[in-house]
Amino acid sequence: MGSAPAAKPQPEQVNAAESQTPITKSQVEQALWVAFCGALGGGIFWLLGKWSGTGTFAYWKWYGQVLALGFLGGIAALFGVYLLTASNLNAVKTYIFAIVCGVVWQPIINTAIKSYSNVGVTQQVAQVANRTDQLNKTADHGNQEEVKSAVKATVPVVTQALKQFPDVQDADKKQAIVDSSDKALAALQAAAVKEPDSSIQAIKAVGIAASEGNHADVGIHAIHSLREIGMAGAKSNKPEVTKATIDSLKALALSGKDPALQGAAAASLKELEAEINK
Repeated sequence: MGSAPAAKPQPEQVNAAESQTPITKSQVEQALWVAFCGALGGGIFWLLGKWSGTGTFAYWKWYGQVLALGFLGGIAALFGVYLLTASNLNAVKTYIFAIVCGVVWQPIINTAIKSYSNVGVTQQVAQVANRTDQLNKTADHGNQEEVKSAVKATVPVVTQALKQFPDVQDADKKQAIVDSSDKALAALQAAAVKEPDSSIQAIKAVGIAASEGNHADVGIHAIHSLREIGMAGAKSNKPEVTKATIDSLKALALSGKDPALQGAAAASLKELEAEINK
């Protein structure tokens, strides 16, 4: 009798099982050794500073300096081995690397913090993109109440992303926030055809958040969107829409510290007033 064919591997099931596997004693011991090597590197950093006369935490007692640098070195080693690299914990070079991380603890910790921050920004941008897609679909096919609900769900994720903008260091991540915010503003402007009131208030909120986040470009985009909605309202004899956009533009002009934003708001107000007085 021939042997039965081997079962095909099921990667998804294996990954799911691994994600539920509890941490083993061996893994804890490896992590402790990594931290110990990092602490050793922190001690080496202290010695180097002592010899060069550039000590860290110089106002502390020597043992306090050693303990602090050992702790920071251990943290840096854990970040370097587990977060920043895919190190083989059964290899001796991993523990040598952990010592090096402890010696150069400051850039390692800074890099780890930046990496974690970038992950958060990426998730925030993805949420904005998801809400924007849903808003576009609802604006095309939904009724007024559905559009209103979609508008209200979009605003918080956009404003939250814009509030993070000043703290983001990575230029690509900054641009991703700007691009996603611009797409959200375009979707909010399109939604104003069916639901002008909530859309106008939403665009104003995004514009204010952009102004507070020191990004005038997004704020100016919000101003232009409000102007377009107001002009459409004036041309279609909907004075309540025009009034709402004028009020929102005035609020943006008062909230904006950037002269370019204030100038854009003032110019849009003049255009709307000229259209009304025709």
